[in-house]
Amino acid sequence: MLQKTNNRKNTDMIMQTFELVVLFIAALATGGLMVNWAGLARAMAQLSPSTYVELHQTTNRTFDPYMPVVVAGAIVGGVVSVSIFFESHVTKNRG
Repeated sequence: MLQKTNNRKNTDMIMQTFELVVLFIAALATGGLMVNWAGLARAMAQLSPSTYVELHQTTNRTFDPYMPVVVAGAIVGGVVSVSIFFESHVTKNRG
């Protein structure tokens, strides 16, 4: 019985850590997209065409390596979290 309690505590701790990591990644993705929308897009709309192109190319080099990874990580983490949530609730209701 004690073994079962310890396993449950370990599983809960792992899930809480996983949820925190998923939340952090989702926050990074949201922050990056909000910076792009709220700051860069509005600023770029007021630039001359040549300056716009130069700024756009510079921001693409900065954002492109990170945003796809962060957004994909947030999506995958969210899907896995929902799957685990439903799996645990279906198992709990059956047993």
